[in-house]
Amino acid sequence: MADRTRIARERYELQDMLNVEVQRGYMAAQSYEERRHKVSSIAKATSPSDIPLLLFALSDPDQVVSQKATQALTIRFQLLIVTLPKMTKTSIVSKFALIQEHWRPKVVASLNGQEVKLVKFHGTFPWHIHEHEDEMFFVWRGSMIVEFRDHTVELDAGELCVVSRGMEHRTIASTEAEVIIFEPAATRNTGNIVDEDFTAPNGVSI
Repeated sequence: MADRTRIARERYELQDMLNVEVQRGYMAAQSYEERRHKVSSIAKATSPSDIPLLLFALSDPDQVVSQKATQALTIRFQLLIVTLPKMTKTSIVSKFALIQEHWRPKVVASLNGQEVKLVKFHGTFPWHIHEHEDEMFFVWRGSMIVEFRDHTVELDAGELCVVSRGMEHRTIASTEAEVIIFEPAATRNTGNIVDEDFTAPNGVSI
């Protein structure tokens, strides 16, 4: 009995909430089949908190309330579609074609506080340390060397190396190499040093 009372109370609270949203002027579905189709069309974007409302909109025998629930969901997801950024793709080949200089990383994507950077290597980079950041080098084209004080790691196209924070290193490419770097945003390419020839500005996107 307690569960039935709680469910009834939650239903009336939900109905009151939906009444406010419905006043925005959205038309309700006129039949169960229309409601079912509309609910199905938005189900893929439903968050866990909306699942009870989604089921309520489909199963409630009172079509008026069900229509209001459907309207509320429709409003919610219409707003979600408007505010979410459009997902796109990035061509690594096209982006590398835009880079005409060496040792100047360009940001092509960012996620979770990290940046994906493209850079062309040619020559020898200065010794340096990233005190707080791990750094990943992935060779897209050509070959390169990551040199440490006690050993070297040679990388060919399709290979990668992660340099742990605090490890002194430098990078070398005898011929031009195209490299993808993954590291925390705003990481200085020369780490703990500033070099007038090699230190590049942060946050430059292409």
